Amino acid sequence: MQNDGTTSPDLPLTPEDVAAYNAVAAHEAHGSIERLIRLGLVVEHPYEPGLPLALDPQDAHQRLLEALSADLATTVEQLRHLPELLRLRAAYVPERDSATSEKLATSEKLRTMTQMDTRIGEVSSRASEEVLSAQPIPRHQRDQRSLRTGLDRSLALLDRGVHVRLLYGPAAVTDPASRAYCERFISAGGDVRIHRKRFVRTIIIDRAACFVDDCSGDGNSVVAGYHISDRAAVAWARRVYDHLWESSCTWRESISWIDEGPPERLLEILGHMDAGIEQPVVAKRVGISQSQLSADLKEARELLGLRSTYQLMSWYGRWMARQ
Repeated sequence: MQNDGTTSPDLPLTPEDVAAYNAVAAHEAHGSIERLIRLGLVVEHPYEPGLPLALDPQDAHQRLLEALSADLATTVEQLRHLPELLRLRAAYVPERDSATSEKLATSEKLRTMTQMDTRIGEVSSRASEEVLSAQPIPRHQRDQRSLRTGLDRSLALLDRGVHVRLLYGPAAVTDPASRAYCERFISAGGDVRIHRKRFVRTIIIDRAACFVDDCSGDGNSVVAGYHISDRAAVAWARRVYDHLWESSCTWRESISWIDEGPPERLLEILGHMDAGIEQPVVAKRVGISQSQLSADLKEARELLGLRSTYQLMSWYGRWMARQ
């Protein structure tokens, strides 16, 4: 009867174990002692073969405590390295199931913005190459906690040498919170551009993961967005992002337009309209067609991220007040 020294799954003690140990200690008839042997509470008597000998429970307690503590330390160390397995997903290409000939699922629905932001944070924290972000929503529409989290996340990525590009809609240029965010981000080494047309919120990470808002179009969807890991879909999304990026203007160009003022012809148009003159008359005074006037106003609205000429006139009044 020997204990092999390994940790045992035999705890807790049963009433039968306690009765058997008490009987062995009192040199009386006893029941099964196999569990007691494995726990190191009983061994074979060194001088009387076949006779069990009770050991000090305090010694057994100390031995098991040391062994279990060592196992626990090993488990904690293994848990620390567990995320390394997920990094291998960048090289994983899902195959078709040979039995059903159906493609394995490569996208996951994320039903709340909290789930969406949390997953983006988890995946981007493992980024090693690039993070491409397209954010059409002005930052003033996001809560301050989310704003700080996003900035801290972006700055941490830049500090690790990850290339980060941010694409915003024109409303970001006139939004103080967005301007402050972008100035700090650019000073840390990031790239920012402004795209005049509408686009969908998209985040692409290391050419291996893509996050997009729900675009089902049914108007009743409760899904916040999707986490896409299909390599072909991610590659397509990145190509679309590159096209948007190339057709966008730099942050400095956008700031210059806002701070230095719109082109002289547009200023003249807005000045006449601010005086209450109807658009057909304004077009004649400026020397352009009414269709060209409409095009100039539309371009200004898109650049500023405004939806109506009334909003454009409001912006013009604020801009003139600063001059």
